[in-house]
Amino acid sequence: MIGDRQTKNERENDSKNEYEDIDKNTSHSFVSSFADDTKISEKITSVEHVENFKLTIKVFEWATEILVMFNNVKFQILGHGTVTLSHGTVTLSHGTVTLSHGTVTFSQGTVTFSHGTVTLSHGTVTLSHGTVTLSHGTVTLSHGTVTLSHGTVTLSHGTVTFSHGTVTFSHGTVTLSHSTVTLSHGTVTLSHGTVTLSHGTVTISHSTVTFSHSTVTLSHSTVTLSHGTVTLSHGTVTLSHSTVTLSHGTVTLSHGTVTFSHGTVTFSHSTVTLSHGTVTLSHGTVTLSHGTVTLSHGTVTLSHGTVTLSHSTVTLSHGTVTLSHGTVTLSHSTVTLSHGTVTLSHGTVTLGHGTVTLSHSTVTFSHSTVTLSHGTVTLSHGTVTLSHGTVTLSHGTVTLSHGTVTLSHGTVTLSHGTVTFSHGTVTLSHGTVTLSHGTVTLSHGTVTLSHGTVTLSHGTVTFSHGTVTLSHGTVTLSHGTVTFALVRGNSQA
Repeated sequence: MIGDRQTKNERENDSKNEYEDIDKNTSHSFVSSFADDTKISEKITSVEHVENFKLTIKVFEWATEILVMFNNVKFQILGHGTVTLSHGTVTLSHGTVTLSHGTVTFSQGTVTFSHGTVTLSHGTVTLSHGTVTLSHGTVTLSHGTVTLSHGTVTLSHGTVTFSHGTVTFSHGTVTLSHSTVTLSHGTVTLSHGTVTLSHGTVTISHSTVTFSHSTVTLSHSTVTLSHGTVTLSHGTVTLSHSTVTLSHGTVTLSHGTVTFSHGTVTFSHSTVTLSHGTVTLSHGTVTLSHGTVTLSHGTVTLSHGTVTLSHSTVTLSHGTVTLSHGTVTLSHSTVTLSHGTVTLSHGTVTLGHGTVTLSHSTVTFSHSTVTLSHGTVTLSHGTVTLSHGTVTLSHGTVTLSHGTVTLSHGTVTLSHGTVTFSHGTVTLSHGTVTLSHGTVTLSHGTVTLSHGTVTLSHGTVTFSHGTVTLSHGTVTLSHGTVTFALVRGNSQA
């Protein structure tokens, strides 16, 4: 009301006085005013400039006296050029920092952002032996470079977006809690570092991520990789209660360790390569669609987990795969095992319209179930052992060359299938074999049946230059054909 009674000249004089007052209280800074918008600026190039700018804080006392308020939300730090912080501390609360085509270097310093916003465009940030903490804040990096050496970065309830940028971590530590990280068309390199993600989300699109001698831990988190590349060398990745999705991407693991616990991994149109590495899956789920998995001199262990392959290719060379209380399903897929070892205990393997090739390898099934439908299995110079398990072959083909098959207390059912043994050995002990509308051919091989049962219905069995031994066993032939050519037989009722 008082303001309404003032004349135009009085209002102009008061405004002039207020401007003079604020200018008087900020003698070390530059003041610019336009309408009701007043800005206080200071060029910072030295420690002395920092100390001078601190004197500007007296302007808050002046604002209290004349009953006006500053809008803290609109506070900004504009970077033009180079900013270097050595053994210093920077704290930003509810503020904004924008760096465009500039350079910021932190050495043994501390930076804390709370409810703040940091934007880096075409800039460079280097952190050496420093600490950066972001709480409830937002960081955006566009066409910029961030380098962290022997430093620590902590992000809590924050958001980080990288676009066309490069991030390099060396001997550093990054911790993300309840945060979101998005990388688009960027590059992230972690060397001798540690990354921990808890209850967070990471999205990588058209980007490259490289881990060397590093440790990555994900807990209750989500990671999505689209059209990207991830390389892990001599590192460790641990996934607990998390989800990883890979679409049109590439993952390479060399001399590394990956552990999945209660997690979900989905690969679509992707490539996964494991060399001299170890992968452990416990109570987890892995789905591969239209992808390729290559394991060389590596180890894969599946416990109480599920693996599903659709229209995919898996190659195992000099590697080891162990499945305990797990489930593996292959549909329209190809699996090749060379000089490797596969062990299945209390597990289930299903192959539909697929191909499995075993060369100089060892496969052991214990208390497990194997189902082959419209598939092909080839064993060359290998060994297959089935103990207390079940094998079902429907419209499939099995070829054994110079290999060994042992069935103990197990069940094998062949329906409309073909089995060919060449220079191979088959031993059946306390087991059951049922052949319906199928064909079995044995050439230069050996078959031994002890306390077992063989049933042939509408099938054909041909023995050529082989040996058949039956001890305390039973063979039943119904509407079938058995042909012997130069076969030595030994039967004991």
